[in-house]
Amino acid sequence: MRRALASAVLLAAGSAGTYSVTATVADGTAQSSATFAWVVTAPTATPPPATGESVEMTGTIESVGNDFVVVSGTTVWITASTAIQYEDSSGGQFIVGHAIELMGTRNSDDSVTASQITVQ
Repeated sequence: MRRALASAVLLAAGSAGTYSVTATVADGTAQSSATFAWVVTAPTATPPPATGESVEMTGTIESVGNDFVVVSGTTVWITASTAIQYEDSSGGQFIVGHAIELMGTRNSDDSVTASQITVQ
């Protein structure tokens, strides 16, 4: 009679990192193990196409995602080229309830891709 034992890793949302599983097979007299590793990367969202319309906004942060914040009902995309200035005591983080000023470009779905953000 053969039996197989394996350890498994359960991944939850937002659990990027390196993971491994070790499988062990034994038949009572012999045993063999193998370890498999893989890397899980967090998905990066891509803003929709821009319409070219310049936008200036002032509002309050309502929620925070990996690549965006929601400011007064509008999704604001943050990219590698977004200049961010923190004028508050947030420690360089976006925090729900903080005031924000931004400049950017309107997207086809009415979201905004920010070129400059000031957190107050």
